[in-house]
Amino acid sequence: MFSTPYVVSKPCVVWLTGLSAAGKTSIAESLRDTLQARGLHCYLLDGDLVRRGLSRDLGYTDGDRQEHIRRVGEIARLFLDAGLIVLVALISPFRAERNAVRALFDDGQFIEVFVSTPLAICFEPPLRSTSLKNAAASVMVMPHTSGRDLPPTRTDAEVGL
Repeated sequence: MFSTPYVVSKPCVVWLTGLSAAGKTSIAESLRDTLQARGLHCYLLDGDLVRRGLSRDLGYTDGDRQEHIRRVGEIARLFLDAGLIVLVALISPFRAERNAVRALFDDGQFIEVFVSTPLAICFEPPLRSTSLKNAAASVMVMPHTSGRDLPPTRTDAEVGL
């Protein structure tokens, strides 16, 4: 007889969004470790890691960010279809793209979590080096103030660091 240490669970996507260095990946890693310790199948999709591979052809323009979010959403859908709990840690500043990703899933399958760490804390050492701080500030602060981006208006949960 076949046996597995894993527990059958309801697949879902937990989508953590927030500013650069807000703690999305750290929270997702901790959640992954907790779920796996309980015998649940899960996978972590980190936006930075996806950018190094599947999205390496993309930059940081609005259009490139939108495509990156779309790609990660489609990957998350595939993993969910395989029965996994999918943890996504991704800067996803555009409401329209987050809503488009949400629309890929049935009710109860997509859980959006806003990591609401204030910008000043995100850029405190040792979270980011000076060069990363400057790059992230130029990318995130301007879109963030445009009024069409963060913070989400329709989240399922909010976590602040």
